[in-house]
Amino acid sequence: MNGAIALAPDAGVPCRDRLLNVSCVRARLERRLHNQRLDGLMTVKAKYRVGHSLRVVYRVSTASGSTLVTARTFSDPAERVAALARPHTARVSPLLLPPVFAEPDLGAVFWTFPNDRRLDGLDRLLSAVASPLRRLSTSSVQPALAGYTPEKCAVVAGIGRAGLALA
Repeated sequence: MNGAIALAPDAGVPCRDRLLNVSCVRARLERRLHNQRLDGLMTVKAKYRVGHSLRVVYRVSTASGSTLVTARTFSDPAERVAALARPHTARVSPLLLPPVFAEPDLGAVFWTFPNDRRLDGLDRLLSAVASPLRRLSTSSVQPALAGYTPEKCAVVAGIGRAGLALA
C-alpha cells in the first residue's frame, strides 16, 4: 500500500474528494484571482464529519502575499449560504479574492481570512491600531495569528520588535 487512504463515497458530502484535491481547488481559486498567478496552495487543516460536512483550510500564496481560505460544505445551496454571509464580511485580504464566495458544483462556500462564518471581528483583532495587545506592553507590539480553527477559535500572539512573542 502506498499510504493513501481510500474513502468510500459520501452522499452527504458528494464533493469531498474534489475539495481535498489541491489541483481541483487550485483551478477554482485561480479563476477568482483575476489576472494574478497562484504561486502556492496547500491544505493546512481539514475536518470531516461523515455524512454531514467537510471544512478545509488552505494557505493561498500569490505575488501579493498569502492568506488562509476556508471551504465548507453545506446541505443548503452554496449560493444561498454565501449570499447570507456577504453583508457580514470585510475585504481585508492581501489577495484579490472575494471575502466570501460560493462554488456551487462543489457544494461549498469559501471564506477568505479574516472572514469566518462564526467568528466576527477577526479583522479588528488583527489590526495593530485597534488591537488590545498594545495595552499589554510599552514597546511596539504587532498581532500575529498563532493558531486558527475555522468557526471555533483564533489564537493571536503579540510579537515585539525583536520578533519574540510578548503576549
